[in-house]
Amino acid sequence: MAGKTAPEISFTGPDGKKIELSSHRGQPVLIDFWATWCGPCLLSMPSLSRIYNDFRSRGLAVISFDQDSVLEDATEYLARHYYAWTNYHDTNSKVSQAFKGDGIPLTILIDGQGEIVYYEWGGDEIFLRKAIALLGPKTSSTTPPTASTLSSWVFRFSLGDQTE
Repeated sequence: MAGKTAPEISFTGPDGKKIELSSHRGQPVLIDFWATWCGPCLLSMPSLSRIYNDFRSRGLAVISFDQDSVLEDATEYLARHYYAWTNYHDTNSKVSQAFKGDGIPLTILIDGQGEIVYYEWGGDEIFLRKAIALLGPKTSSTTPPTASTLSSWVFRFSLGDQTE
């Protein structure tokens, strides 16, 4: 789907209000599809958190859609790990299907004009940061993490320390 215009979709927010994806036009949007039962999804969450923390003040909207059958599972997981971006429950995978998603984790980056510029299963933080940097000067000055920084985090995660 990279190179295509993002689909016109709407979804329900945590407060019950209907939201149009197009309401984010004019700003880049990073979307992550995930679930608490998906090991690779959980491994990618700290990467998503680093990107969120580095780019949220520069206009990048980060949102996620969980594929859990019980909404509270995702909500509790995100709260327990202090992940602060907005998460939506993708009832019946309607949003995922609109993006032709047939697996998770799926990461999608949409530029301010609504074009999909990054579309990857599993994702790679370094490549994703490069794609974000290409969006313009507001997003290009954050230095990507080094391999040693990422290795350090993976080591901490394997020991059960998931704080950042």
